[in-house]
Amino acid sequence: MHRGLPDLLRRVRAMGLETCVETNGTQPHLLNYVITSGFLNRILFDLKAPIEDEAYSMAAGVPIPASIIKESLIIIKKMETGRILRTTVAPDICGEQEILLMASQLKELGFSRLALHGFVPGETLDPDMKDLTPYTDDKIKRLQGAADAVFS
Repeated sequence: MHRGLPDLLRRVRAMGLETCVETNGTQPHLLNYVITSGFLNRILFDLKAPIEDEAYSMAAGVPIPASIIKESLIIIKKMETGRILRTTVAPDICGEQEILLMASQLKELGFSRLALHGFVPGETLDPDMKDLTPYTDDKIKRLQGAADAVFS
């Protein structure tokens, strides 16, 4: 999140428009500010991996303490509506074990769903992923069903 985002969101809301932010959760202090200030109607939280230091840092490609991600998740619980937690599923990176663990962790934090979407190969920050073969739609549906079952 850019530090100028709160002012932009405030101005957009003042015009009577709705706002949405997509975040990776690495700046909980800024996230807390825009949520408690009432600047957001909706938030999309991109969860990269299970909330564990090594797994999260590996998936993100940079060191990220899992405690920061957990703090951000606790903060977005303040929004009663408009929260979407999602993760990108890709072979060898985020499989069924990781999805089930993330779903369990989110359930423990009081969330009720983790939306999955498939990895799309092409231009990526990691050149090794450029040619990665994505999961089929059927596989993603099966994984989504497994995640949904955790929340039932």
